[in-house]
Amino acid sequence: MTETIVGDSRWLKSARLLKAFFESKLKVNLQFLGTAPAELSDGDFALGWEMSRHGIWGLRSADPLTEQHRQEITETFKTIIGAVENMRTQNEELSRLENLIKATIEELPSNVIPIHRSRKNLPARAAASKRWILRLDCLIESEKPMEAHKLAVELYAQSARYAFIDYNDLDAKKRLIPSELLEMGAVSLFVPDILMLTRSEQQVLRHIAEQDTLNRPLLLVASPIAYSLLRLNERIDKNFLALLSRTYIKMTRPFSEYKEQGLIQYFLDSLSQNPS
Repeated sequence: MTETIVGDSRWLKSARLLKAFFESKLKVNLQFLGTAPAELSDGDFALGWEMSRHGIWGLRSADPLTEQHRQEITETFKTIIGAVENMRTQNEELSRLENLIKATIEELPSNVIPIHRSRKNLPARAAASKRWILRLDCLIESEKPMEAHKLAVELYAQSARYAFIDYNDLDAKKRLIPSELLEMGAVSLFVPDILMLTRSEQQVLRHIAEQDTLNRPLLLVASPIAYSLLRLNERIDKNFLALLSRTYIKMTRPFSEYKEQGLIQYFLDSLSQNPS
């Protein structure tokens, strides 16, 4: 069975890094399986349809794994690879828009001078440090609110954002005025529970999410229920949800485990303008 993985180099790199990570952690040898084997061995297990469409049916372990380890590997692949997929889709959309803008500029009359935002305008702190310049809003799913809060704080701590603000600490009237929120600038704005937002608040945050993220609040929104259930919830603005879920982190384990195992960087990579 060969390691045939269909996808861009970033996806391929992430898949192989995750395999190497679990090989080191569990002290086993793992092999990618392109298709389901005719006869399953004790070490064979599937990774789900998300992996299958890239040519990976599952993994084969030289030594049998516990059900807990199999679930841990599967959930981690889904979380990390899903984030990489969202980043790739976002990049494709940005490239499409860039080409469209270039074509439009070429058609401008000769007396019109197009103005471009210079990369020199990036905050000095971000340019001078190794902190991530986070550019994508994020939906964080966790059954435990405190775990989502811990992850959001960590993402902020390693970013170039200058403040972490809890949405619930804002004045109720200020929440309904887009200009007031935009004036806060490059902060991390954490929403503890998307289900607690009113329709009006969601519409305002949707407007914020539609703006360029460089100099406006970055939205880190927590959800106690799965994305599939949010889509069915009539109280949720589906356009707002679509913007948030471009980067979606599903927490299946305590935050401390993600941090100890060095997986936070994958999340930062997915939210960053210039992933490493």
